[in-house]
Amino acid sequence: MTCAPGAGVLPVMNRNKLADTCDGQLLLVLIAAARADGAVSLIERVFIEDIMMRMSLSESQLMRYREMLYGELPAPALGDGPLPEYPHRLELFRKGLELALSDGILAPGEQRALDRIADTLGLTPEDRETAWHAAQAAASA
Repeated sequence: MTCAPGAGVLPVMNRNKLADTCDGQLLLVLIAAARADGAVSLIERVFIEDIMMRMSLSESQLMRYREMLYGELPAPALGDGPLPEYPHRLELFRKGLELALSDGILAPGEQRALDRIADTLGLTPEDRETAWHAAQAAASA
């Protein structure tokens, strides 16, 4: 199942239940990917916080997602919820790359985090490479 970028408004969620919107599902995927190795890196926190700010979440929604991100609530259990269309996921990944490159260095931890996010988003190796080149161009502009 897929849906258009930005479809739906994020509901206040039960911590054990997936969001029933594309944006909510994408946010849960990113939080789960960030927590996959047991530690959320600074780049992951900044990236996910930036996305949450762009989503116009209510205070209670924001607090709930932050509690999941920072380990105060269990990591979200992912299932068959919808993700945004592939171009939207690819653009999100490209923005993450730009953010990681913004200081001029892609640290090994940042690379691992971005690889996990790309895997979770289901991006092809070819599209990862294209996104990498686009992000490098944007960072050097």
